[in-house]
Amino acid sequence: MKRLAIIPARSGSKGLRNKNIIDLCGKPLMAWSIEAATQTGLFEKVLVSTDSEHYADIARQWGADVMMRGEAQSSDTATTYDVMEDLLGRLTENYDNFCSCNQPRHFVLQNMCAKLLNFLMLALMNLTS
Repeated sequence: MKRLAIIPARSGSKGLRNKNIIDLCGKPLMAWSIEAATQTGLFEKVLVSTDSEHYADIARQWGADVMMRGEAQSSDTATTYDVMEDLLGRLTENYDNFCSCNQPRHFVLQNMCAKLLNFLMLALMNLTS
């Protein structure tokens, strides 16, 4: 089963400028989500969706793949759904599942939930085989 972690990281935050790359305990904020998704071992790919080449470079430094998003998905009114719909429509690979990992403040919880999800998926696979 192929799984994809998607981390939306728009550069145009009005409330807190450049919040996705602000330093939090020695790393950019988005690095916490990249690391949490990677460390679960659940995802074949961790993909950052961004409108900024600077953000893209940082994401790659932390081990993520990057897909640049268009202007419509970078506006103040674009929703996470809009970003996901566009990104999933442009992927060249097929995935069975995807997960939006856009809450870095919950990186510990994300890791725990991903491990639980993996356990449950394995248990379900054993029941059905």
